[in-house]
Amino acid sequence: MSKDLYLGVDMGGTQIKVAVVTSKGVIKEEIAMPSDVNAKSSNVLNSVVYLASKLKNYPKTKIMNFSNPDTVVFCGGLSRAASK
Repeated sequence: MSKDLYLGVDMGGTQIKVAVVTSKGVIKEEIAMPSDVNAKSSNVLNSVVYLASKLKNYPKTKIMNFSNPDTVVFCGGLSRAASK
């Protein structure tokens, strides 16, 4: 059984969510805040960093995954289209 943990970021139209999940997709911890669709990208990134800093320390977390309503970005590449 894998003990790998992953940091996921979901940037939606109403909320930004940051979670630590297992390789099986089990959420270990999740935190969210309202999103501002008119915010500058630097402000959105600051919100992601703020949320991630509020999570517990998970030293085995390996990869960050970003997603928005249209795509999921995995390790700098497109992994799948979430809305298709």
